[in-house]
Amino acid sequence: MTQLANKNFQSSGGKDASGGPYKGKSYKKIAQIKINENKPFILGKDEKGAKVYGRVLDIENSVSLSYSSLPGGKANKTDKITSFLKDADFGGMGGNARADQAKNTGPTESGCAFYCSLAFNVVKGKLTQADAKDKEKLKKAADFVEATSSLDDFLKNGPEDWHEENVYMNTANAVYELYKSKIKSPVYCHRGSKFMNNIYEAYKSAKRLDAKEEKIAPGSFNADKWNPGDIWLSSFNPSSQPLKECRNFAELKQCVLTFAGQDGRKNNAELVAVSLKKPGNSAKADIQEFNTKDRSNYKKGEVKYQGFTYGRSGDFFSSNDLYIYVGGQMVQFRAFNTTYNWQGNIIGTGALGGKIGGGNIEYYLKKTGLGSLSKGSEFKETLDGQLGAKDYKLLFDLYVKYFSKQKVRSPTPLIISVSDFEQVRKSKGKAFTWQKLMGMRVIDLIEKASSAKRDDFATELIRYAASNTDISTYFIKVK
Repeated sequence: MTQLANKNFQSSGGKDASGGPYKGKSYKKIAQIKINENKPFILGKDEKGAKVYGRVLDIENSVSLSYSSLPGGKANKTDKITSFLKDADFGGMGGNARADQAKNTGPTESGCAFYCSLAFNVVKGKLTQADAKDKEKLKKAADFVEATSSLDDFLKNGPEDWHEENVYMNTANAVYELYKSKIKSPVYCHRGSKFMNNIYEAYKSAKRLDAKEEKIAPGSFNADKWNPGDIWLSSFNPSSQPLKECRNFAELKQCVLTFAGQDGRKNNAELVAVSLKKPGNSAKADIQEFNTKDRSNYKKGEVKYQGFTYGRSGDFFSSNDLYIYVGGQMVQFRAFNTTYNWQGNIIGTGALGGKIGGGNIEYYLKKTGLGSLSKGSEFKETLDGQLGAKDYKLLFDLYVKYFSKQKVRSPTPLIISVSDFEQVRKSKGKAFTWQKLMGMRVIDLIEKASSAKRDDFATELIRYAASNTDISTYFIKVK
């Protein structure tokens, strides 16, 4: 997906939308319409990003937008316009948006691998604009890259804005600056290669063992929660399997840390995972390290539980979902397939995001001592068997109990009559009732707990979203 660019908002030389409901209007005008009409902007790199509500567009210096996370709220944060998605209102996100994004992923991530190789193996230093445009140098760099897109495919099909905004060059320079004195050439750069697949085979093997013996992995614990590396850099021979002998998650965590030169035993590195994100700054990219030797992200006490709402606006019957607010992020609870797969969707404004399954929510509720959502020995996030007379009564009781405790004031009055409540509930259907009840039960468990346990639960959710669990492995995130 494409994010908004500073140059499109300039007073002279700005850009008009080529499609969408405001086709022909300037980006500046469209942004002002969205502000005036309280239409959401999307903060992030795709449509799953947080919906926020613009208040002031500043184009005097670097273009930025002040916004509120709630409709009608006061501005409480400001971000550069490049942090926001070029959504349908600006002419982006057509009907094939997801397909286009998937199509671009291979070339863009492979492109980052080519440019990292260019920095480490050919230029052996930080790249300049001249280096970035030198195709002969890129051909030499390609000798050390095993990726899903060839160099020609990348140059032909990679999105133009990534070149225009120096994403590849800045990404490579940021990684090079951190590892230039640690990893020796040749540095092989992998994206979807056999070498990289073998790394994740080691994770799968440890996961199978964990399911039988240790059971320390949270719920499904997918590969990207173990390590979200989009590309891996290595001085190992591409035919080797450096993690093959690592038996369980503890050994994998230590091996990845050691091979990255981050455990304090030796300074040199042989294997580094890199998670990629398009930087919002065209002048440079930043690096953040995760799962270091000693916890450096989301330490105990840093993440706080900040309340809940009945849907985004506080209107209980306006939608199937509920929200809790943790560490400046929003977690939306709903079923993404209406009658099954109830889960959380972390849509905060930080470098997080993604879904957390119902089984993982259950895992962390138990781990932090808040309780359980399960009606039996095994948690099942489906509608079948979840609803009965007692459940309908419970939903009403929880609705009344927490109505006035929401983070925002409800735009609709409290329904105090059980019969009136039931009339509205029945009109919404069983899928609505089940999803709302699941979310209300989570809120009930949280609100009844101590402040310390609430914060512990909030911390676990944020750590999971950031691939920063206790058994996740070392990686660097480019942003």
